[in-house]
Amino acid sequence: FPKRNNTNYRLNHVLTNLPSRYLSQCTIEGEELIEIDLKNSQFTLLANLIKNPSLLYRWGNTIFNSTVPENSLPLEASFRLLHNFQDKADIQLFQEYCYQGVLYEEICKVLHGKETTSGRDKVKSLMFALVFKEIQHMPKAELYDAFNENFANVIELIIQLKRNFVNDFKEMDQKEFM
Repeated sequence: FPKRNNTNYRLNHVLTNLPSRYLSQCTIEGEELIEIDLKNSQFTLLANLIKNPSLLYRWGNTIFNSTVPENSLPLEASFRLLHNFQDKADIQLFQEYCYQGVLYEEICKVLHGKETTSGRDKVKSLMFALVFKEIQHMPKAELYDAFNENFANVIELIIQLKRNFVNDFKEMDQKEFM
C-alpha cells in the first residue's frame, strides 16, 4: 500500500522507485501499467486553485494534516484572495503555461541573456527554491527578479497566501505547520 513520506509528504509505493525498464513487465489483473509524467504539477495545482478557488474546500483534507479539524480551517480569506487574482493577465499567462506543461521552458526564454541562461532542470530547481522559501527570503532567490518582472501577480498571490496560512496556523496554535 502507498504510504506518505514524512519528509516531503509525497505518496510512495514500491512502484514509485521501480526502474522504468521493469514497468513494462508489470500488470494488474492483466492490464499493463503506464507511467504518467506530470509536468510542472505543483504549479498546475496552483493554477487550478486560482481558476477554481472552491477546490480549497474539496482538497482541504489532502492539503492539510489530518489532525487539523477541517471545520477549523479559516479558508475564506484565501478563497477571496484567489478569486481576486483570477483576471490578472500575468496570472492567466502563468495558468496557460502550466496547463500546456511548458512553464519551465517559457521561463528559460525569459531568462535568456539575463541573470542566468539556465536549462529546464535548473529553472525547475530555481522555481522551487523561489516559491517554497520563507516570505522574507523570496526576494533573495536567484529567479525572483526575472519571475517577478513577468509574473508579479503570481509572486504577490503566493506571498499573500503564505501570510494567510501562517496567520491562520498561528491563531490555531499549530506551530508545527509554520
